[in-house]
Amino acid sequence: MVLSHRLGKPPQGCGMCGSLEEDVVHSLFKCPKAMQVWMASCFGLRTDLLPNNTMEIIAQTMMLLDPTQVATFFSVTWHLWKFRCKEVFEGTKLHHQQVLGTAYRWSQLLSVTVPRPSCGVNISGHSNEQYHCFLDGSWVHERDGGAGIAYILFSGNSTLTQYQTDCVQANSPFHAEFLALRMAVLEVAAMGIKEAYFLSDCLQLCNVINDLTGIDAVEWQVYRDVLDLIARLRGELGFKCIHVSREDNQLADGLAKYARINRVKALDFTFPSYRIPTVMM
Repeated sequence: MVLSHRLGKPPQGCGMCGSLEEDVVHSLFKCPKAMQVWMASCFGLRTDLLPNNTMEIIAQTMMLLDPTQVATFFSVTWHLWKFRCKEVFEGTKLHHQQVLGTAYRWSQLLSVTVPRPSCGVNISGHSNEQYHCFLDGSWVHERDGGAGIAYILFSGNSTLTQYQTDCVQANSPFHAEFLALRMAVLEVAAMGIKEAYFLSDCLQLCNVINDLTGIDAVEWQVYRDVLDLIARLRGELGFKCIHVSREDNQLADGLAKYARINRVKALDFTFPSYRIPTVMM
């Protein structure tokens, strides 16, 4: 019913179990396949005993969970919905172990503590309009057919604004890092943001972008694109490219590797941001 309303079609009941009652509560908690996922999860949750109201379920569950489990709870909820849609529309069978495995990986990936970046620049005292964009590229060998790139953008009050991943063709690790930076710059500029720090653990990239150090070592295939991005950044006076340690960039690194391995192209503004730790800037 939920999907039918969204698609402008008459209600057809639950596409999973055939029940005539298919609302959000049924889809995510009361459907037998959903109940199987929750019972097999680390929570061992008997969702058939939960209320029939979404907000009451969330409120009751939050009271039962340890704060460190909240990210996993919402991750399981989200991935249950995604896999449910795949089964209904694509015929891909929903298996509870696959749902839970994917959900656990995301919750672990995005619960990484993001420490204060050792950027060597005093970035305190800025208004909440100042954004911080962590980015990274993951490259193994061009014969593997692609690299993963990612960025994750935080607003000045440390709230996750959006993240994006892509799988691209790259000739080298530098090329992958550059493509991640270009994607981040273009997306952030398109959002109308005027002040942003782009935080990369690739020292070569930061040196090339900031003062052309090492520009002669840039491969010819990407040389013109690098110069174009340098010009773009110099035109955006509020955009700065800053080097951070790899330890400070674990979140973007994990997203880029996930994109490369799983060939994932994604753009989202909320999930999976439920329990992103505060970024201390």
